[in-house]
Order: sequence, then structure tokens, then C-alpha cells
Amino acid sequence: MGIIIMVDQMKKLAKTLRRAVRSRKGLSIAETMAALIIVSLLTMCLATGTAFGVRQYRHAMTRSEARILCSTLSAIVSDELSNTQEVTGTEAADGFTVATYNSRRYKAFVQLKADGDGCLCAGSNELLSKAAYSKGFQDLLVEDPEITFDQTANCFTVKLSIVDADKNPLVSTTFDVVPLNPVTPNPGESGGE
Repeated sequence: MGIIIMVDQMKKLAKTLRRAVRSRKGLSIAETMAALIIVSLLTMCLATGTAFGVRQYRHAMTRSEARILCSTLSAIVSDELSNTQEVTGTEAADGFTVATYNSRRYKAFVQLKADGDGCLCAGSNELLSKAAYSKGFQDLLVEDPEITFDQTANCFTVKLSIVDADKNPLVSTTFDVVPLNPVTPNPGESGGE
């Protein structure tokens, strides 16, 4: 409603300006001030709308990049866990909480954890380049994943979460990984890193 009124006022101002230019008398100070105020209000509205649009665009892009990162890490973690045959950890009511797993790729027991930069690592080995975590407008960080193993179903359940630099949650996913071979859980044993 306010925009319609401003458009009508702009039309009246334009009409007044045309008359003033034709009559060669010029504009009064009041008319000039009114024109400046209207132009200032329109500029403020335009600047506010543009800033809001840019903020929404950045937020949408960050979420999109977080979804892509989460999907990529899910595929990598699935590949890692599907090839393991032995895990260490602790028994819990909802299954076996995995602390380390025997990685065929790294030929050792490793723990999936986020390093100090928020990158997901298998032990001290990065699963994905650091460049993948800082795309676009802000850094994306991975929180330590939660991994449980259901012995009866021979299935891992993994929860991954991606957050921004301020630790605000962006994307979270939970997925199951069925290993290619039977997995032997070793409660209480420390397998490595």
C-alpha cells in the first residue's frame, strides 16, 4: 500500500517537474526537498530489499553446500565401514557404540572424528580435502559422528552433522551401512588411534 502511495507521489512530482521546466521558473525549495525525501525513501527501500535478498541467497547457498558435503561424506564413510571386519567400542542399550574400526584403506584401527579444523578424519588421515569444507560464503564444519553397530542385523548406523563456523546446525543425516563381511565387535579393546 505504501509503495502505491509513493508511486502516485512520484507521478505528481514528475508532473510538477515538467511544468517547472516548461515555465522556466524552476523549483521551490519545498518542492526540491519533497523530491529529495521521496528519492531517499525509495533508495532506502531498495537497499533494504537488496540486502535481505543477498542474505537469503547466501543462507540458501550455504545450506545447499552443506547438503552436498554431507552427501559426499556419507558415501565415503559408507565405503569405509562396508569394508571393515572388526570394531572396538563399548556395549550400550541401543547397540554397540563404535570407538574404532579396522580400516582396509589405512591398514590399521582408526577412529572417525572431526579434527581441530572441523574436517572428518579416519585417525590422522583426512577423508576429504580441507578445500571441500570452506566453499562459498562461510566455512562448513563436521561434528564428531556417532556410530553404533547392531550385531544381530550386522549393520552400522551413522549420524553425521554439518554446522557453520558459529556451531549452528545446517544439515544432519542418519544412515545405515551394511558391511560386506561379518563384523566382530571387541568391547573394551583399544585398537589404535
